[in-house]
Formats: sequence, C-alpha cells, structure tokens
Amino acid sequence: MFKVKKGIPIRNAPFFNVFSIIKFIFTILFNSVNSSNIKITPCMERMLPRMKRLILGSQSPRRKDLLHLAGYDFEVRPSRAEEIMEKTLSPDEAVLYLARFKAEAISLKENEVLLTSDTVVVQDNEILGKPADLQEARNHLKRLSGRTHQVYTGVCISTVEEQKEFFVLTDVTFFPLTDDEIDDYIETGEVWDKAGSYGIQGKGALFVEKIHGDYYSVVGLPLARVVRELKTFGIVGS
Repeated sequence: MFKVKKGIPIRNAPFFNVFSIIKFIFTILFNSVNSSNIKITPCMERMLPRMKRLILGSQSPRRKDLLHLAGYDFEVRPSRAEEIMEKTLSPDEAVLYLARFKAEAISLKENEVLLTSDTVVVQDNEILGKPADLQEARNHLKRLSGRTHQVYTGVCISTVEEQKEFFVLTDVTFFPLTDDEIDDYIETGEVWDKAGSYGIQGKGALFVEKIHGDYYSVVGLPLARVVRELKTFGIVGS
C-alpha cells in the first residue's frame, strides 16, 4: 500500500494526480510519433500539450539526413506545387521565391513549424538547374570545369502566424575536368535531380578543389544557420 506524506491530501498527491500521469504518457507518445508507427487520434491530440512540431516540406534524402544529423524528429510533408520561376529573378531572389512558394502550398496546424528550402547552382550569373538530359548534364559540367561557381540555398521557416526567410551563398571551385571524367561521372547517375548536375556529397566531391562558405548549404541545407533559426521558433534537436 502506498503512503502519502502527512499533511498532503490524497487528491493533491503527485502519484494520484491521474491527469498528470495521462498527460505525461501522451507527451512521450507525441515525441515518438514521427519516428514510429504510432497513430495519434484526434481525441489524443486534443489532450496533448501544444508542443512545437517540425515539418520538412521536402522529399530530398539529403535534407532528411541533415536534419537527422542535427537530432530532429520531424514529419515529411512535401509540396506538390509545380515549381515555376520567372527568369528575371536574380539567384538570391530565385531561391527565396522557390522556398516560399513551396511553403505556401503546404497547410499547417497551429503548433507546426515548416521548413522549406531550394538550392541553385550559378555560373556567369546564369542559373544551372537540374539537367533534362545527358547533353545538358555534360554541358553543365564542362562549364563548371576549372572555374569557380556559386551555390545559393534559400530557406523559409513558416508557422500559421509568421514566416522567416534567408539565403546562404557559397563559392565552389572545380579542378579542370577531362571529357572522360565527365562521362564517367554521368554514368554514376549522380547528375540527375541535382542543380548544376553534380552532388558534392557523392562522387562529385572528387571534382572540388576548394569551397568558400557553408559545405552543407551546397549539399542542400545550411545546417548550422537552420539550427539557430529553428531555436527561435521553439524547435530544438536532441
């Protein structure tokens, strides 16, 4: 039989505060829901404390990996909107526009914080997007060969009440590349779905002589800056 400290009515004793116990259990479930198959019902959700919840508006495996690296639990909720951008935009305006465009296509609940991002490669002030075919991938890599290009990543952090955006610029210099090196790299398949037709986190790293700026921004997310900005929204990694 449990004893309660003298002078404290049973109904006020911590052990017998049933609501606190239930709230504690549901809090544990809430923190686990993004990394398990637990389903939170509407009834349970109403009982949960209104904790901030991180939403990643991207299916990019690279951005997922970086958020896991920083210790975040999050839900993936990608934007289905078609990315259409005016060609008159400057590179910094373009990445901010695309990050914001993705955010505006995703609905949020009151306690959710949405992270969206976009990255472009720029050479001679021209945006080099994802290659449409082999020839375009080859042309991109030939243009980057032996030269310094710029990588812009725009980030948008949104709630139902506010929105903050910023971009990070990094200079990347390639060694001179031979035609054989370019063709061998294209055969790896890394060029697809990557701005500028290369991935610095893969074998594309073998082309890089030096970088000036944030390496992770080139990968797809300026992680250190993002971590600091998310703290201001009440999102902290483990």
